[in-house]
Amino acid sequence: MQCLLERVEHGLDERLRETIAHVVHEQTRSFTLRLQEALESVVRQAVQDALAQERELGESGPHR
Repeated sequence: MQCLLERVEHGLDERLRETIAHVVHEQTRSFTLRLQEALESVVRQAVQDALAQERELGESGPHR
């Protein structure tokens, strides 16, 4: 009986490690993709805002 429990424990330990590693990898990948999309959106909006401000300054400034 003790031998059987040791085998189960060893096999279970290995399977749990593999499963946890897989889930962590998938979650990290998913998080990285969402983070990249969010950062791209923030940078895009910052550039659009800066361009809009430049256009406003150009229109209200002295004409050549």
